[in-house]
Amino acid sequence: MSIKRGGVYFVSLIEAPQFVKIGKTKDFHQRFRHSMTYLPFSLKVEMLVDVDCANTHDNPRERAQLEEFYHKKFIKHHHLGEWFKLDNDIVSVVSKLQKELDFTPFIWDRGNPSMIERLLKLPEPDIELNPE
Repeated sequence: MSIKRGGVYFVSLIEAPQFVKIGKTKDFHQRFRHSMTYLPFSLKVEMLVDVDCANTHDNPRERAQLEEFYHKKFIKHHHLGEWFKLDNDIVSVVSKLQKELDFTPFIWDRGNPSMIERLLKLPEPDIELNPE
C-alpha cells in the first residue's frame, strides 16, 4: 500500500494501548515525525486512511469530514480531545479497514525515524523522465 499524502489516522501509544487517537493530517510523514517532539512514548500506527489517494489536490474538507465521522461514531468511548478508550467497536472498525485497505500496523519509534519514510511511500512524480 502506498500512502500519498494525508487523511485520517488511528494511533495508540505503546505504553498506553488502552487509548487510541483519531486525527487528521495533510501529511502523514510530517505529522508522525513532528509527534516525536512532544510525545514521550513510541506510537503504534493502527490505521491510515488515505483521503487524498484518488485526488491530485489537497482536500482538507474531506479529511475533516472523515475525522468527524469517526469521532461521532465512537463518541461513547471519548476520553479527552481526540483520544478514545479502545473498545471492541473501535477494534472492529480498524480491523475491517486494515483488511479492506491492505494495511499492516507498525511502530513509529523515535529511535528509528527514517522507518516511516520506507513505510509511507512518497508519491510518484506526476511526470515521467524518459529521455527520447
